[in-house]
Amino acid sequence: MALPDSVKVVRGTAKVFSDSTYSPSDAAQPTGTDAQINLGSIGTSGAARQSAKLDLGSDNLDIDYEVQAYIEWSAAPDAGGTVDMYLGWSDSATAGGNNPGGLSGADSAYTGQSTAADGVKQLDYVGSLVAANAAAIQTASVSITSAKARYVCLVVVNNSSVALATGGVADTAVVITPLEYQTQD
Repeated sequence: MALPDSVKVVRGTAKVFSDSTYSPSDAAQPTGTDAQINLGSIGTSGAARQSAKLDLGSDNLDIDYEVQAYIEWSAAPDAGGTVDMYLGWSDSATAGGNNPGGLSGADSAYTGQSTAADGVKQLDYVGSLVAANAAAIQTASVSITSAKARYVCLVVVNNSSVALATGGVADTAVVITPLEYQTQD
């Protein structure tokens, strides 16, 4: 038996955390909403929002995911501010069941168990989109993370100088894309 020559990374079908009105103007962005989160309602100075719980499926537990963010602000933010992303993993399909960090499993403001800053300490930090001083939609490949359970909630914390665009929810989303590693001969 010959040894494999290489490993190929195959991108699966993206899962989109967004508002139900999500309809990106950029044809390169994935479409549809897999888990509801109204990112247009996030203010400044550590304001946070949590998503509805997303089911990744029973066969996706040993897969890595690329996390990408598409963020639009209400005005040009100061350069260097961040929009931080966290994932909370659960083994329960029930919205409020077995969630870390005070997650409700529903689209709503995130306050953790006492404060958002304390609550995110119990979640997996996956990365940040670092803002440029531009009013345009800003895109970043935030990180690659491994699934830890079948169900997941996203928490987005705005640590930039301006609120996210309320009218821009049609272009604002966080996308996780499964990455499957295939051995090639």
